[in-house]
Amino acid sequence: MTTPIRALNGLLLVVSAGASLAAQIPAQVGVQVDGTGTRVRGISPTLATGTVVGARGSATLGPVRLSVFYREGRMHDGSTQPLLVEGGAALDVRLMPWLSAGLGPVARAYTLDSTTQRRVWLAGRVGFDAPLIGASVRTDLQLWRSFVTSMGSADLTHVGGGEVGIAYWAATHWWIRLATRFDDAVFSGRRHERLTGLTLGAGIGR
Repeated sequence: MTTPIRALNGLLLVVSAGASLAAQIPAQVGVQVDGTGTRVRGISPTLATGTVVGARGSATLGPVRLSVFYREGRMHDGSTQPLLVEGGAALDVRLMPWLSAGLGPVARAYTLDSTTQRRVWLAGRVGFDAPLIGASVRTDLQLWRSFVTSMGSADLTHVGGGEVGIAYWAATHWWIRLATRFDDAVFSGRRHERLTGLTLGAGIGR
């Protein structure tokens, strides 16, 4: 009977150590909704503008965060009304209290009349954030650059961009954030699609 008792004691020790480790690595979830006043140049002869509405969800376990997002909105450029749809996911690791790095895929599509133009890329990214006024007001900067691209045709060479934001965090874990976003999709032949926007979002959690 000695061997089963030792095995049981070993199992209990492993479970206890696992529970202790889990208690030291808190899991957190967050949800946000946002609206972005968006301007896109390059998908049509004139500047396309509109509002893109979306949501984001995230789950954090210790220094690792997995996030997904989706947004869409109708653009207007005077002659057509392209529909912008975008979604993606990212896995980020917090390297320092103010620094994170990660990667993830992004897919974007513009529906123009009966045609759809798709852009898909995998990007590496880095993020910085720091308190601005006490612990309640924080500022952040995110930068990304694609290293794999696809769009159904081979002329998308790379996508790069970033986002700068400022957020108010309440003690009850809800927050509101204002940010400006920009990216540049570069195609062969030196053609560009530039997207800029001002985002107002709110959420709860981390």
